[in-house]
Amino acid sequence: VNITVTPLDGVGTLDLSLSWPGNETIDPSIESKLLPPVGSEINLPFIITDDNLGTYNNDDLNTGYYTAIIKLLDLGSWVYDVVEVVRIVKDQVTSGVFTLTEINPNGTIEINITPEMNEIIDVTINGGIAELPKGDAMSVSAVVPPDVGNVVYVWYLKGDPVSTNQSDSFGNDLDKGVYNLTVTAFTADGARAGSATHPFHVVDPNVK
Repeated sequence: VNITVTPLDGVGTLDLSLSWPGNETIDPSIESKLLPPVGSEINLPFIITDDNLGTYNNDDLNTGYYTAIIKLLDLGSWVYDVVEVVRIVKDQVTSGVFTLTEINPNGTIEINITPEMNEIIDVTINGGIAELPKGDAMSVSAVVPPDVGNVVYVWYLKGDPVSTNQSDSFGNDLDKGVYNLTVTAFTADGARAGSATHPFHVVDPNVK
């Protein structure tokens, strides 16, 4: 007996929060959007409180997979970014808690996305370098399980799309600092998706 289970159409809730060390920013702001597999992007207007916490809530999003792009800016300039694939489920809450413990030049991030969905594609990044000398590039490739079939890849750096190849080179034009390199993978029909992130530091090889 073969049983096919398909997600229910409808609307669900997305609840996001982003926090960072308030003493390390002067005039913080957040630019964020959701990208569906097909159709127009959706702006996510975060509300900033206490100069170090931004929140967003929407209980009327159509079900399905999206790419969430969240950029933290200070005085209008990029500071850090998060790119994640999220799934909206009918009558459920998808929550994302993003905590920046430090920001450039020595940043780390803790990321939690709930609920976990078994349908999310397991994406792996090969070839990532943790400490990249300034001016050098790293050659990376994205891999998904063979049973997934054909997927569409998009690479993001500083929260911006930079490539749609399965393999590419990045980092040679970056200043010293901390970055996230993220790749998303969507099936052609948009029914499944996943993402992976490689955090790395660009370092000055002449400074010990």
